[in-house]
Amino acid sequence: MNISITDIEKFVFPKLDDMNAFHTRQCREIGAILAEKEHADKTVVDVALMFHDIGRCRPYKGAAHDHGEASARIAAKFMYDKHYPGEFAGKVLHCITAHSTPRRRHVNHPLASAAPMPETKEAKVVYDADMIQALSSFGLVKHLRRNAGLPWRDMVADAKLSFEAKYKTLQTRSGKRTAKPRYEKVKEFLGGLQ
Repeated sequence: MNISITDIEKFVFPKLDDMNAFHTRQCREIGAILAEKEHADKTVVDVALMFHDIGRCRPYKGAAHDHGEASARIAAKFMYDKHYPGEFAGKVLHCITAHSTPRRRHVNHPLASAAPMPETKEAKVVYDADMIQALSSFGLVKHLRRNAGLPWRDMVADAKLSFEAKYKTLQTRSGKRTAKPRYEKVKEFLGGLQ
């Protein structure tokens, strides 16, 4: 199998805005560590993490609620055009489409039942890497920025619920161990805001 990580980086990163590029780089670092610990296919994880949020960005800019589906369509076309093996592409696409589902189901998001749960080791690692990266100062700023129109108390309460959902829905033991200190720090910070 001839998968060129460099070709994917050259395709993906120019399309990401600064915030999503930073998020994606950190997710890849976390994903590599978790993939090693969970004995998951590192290439599947890395490729899925590069594409997982591309649907949020120009020129694609899918609605935030369906960015996983939009990201999967973009990844599928790229892999098809590059003649990636179907089995590999299927694994990557499952990781991308399932990368938000557990958190969405936890908070009863209206689209949660339509998306698949992460069933493979790789999909669970991708989910955890995304959530762990969000359990950070960066993730908190991103969340508060996205909800800046809410009244202060509502914004803080929403952040608490969101971060709790991210932590409680982690899929791997390694992910839970890695995330715990991050979650405790963010939880303490949010507690001080009320």
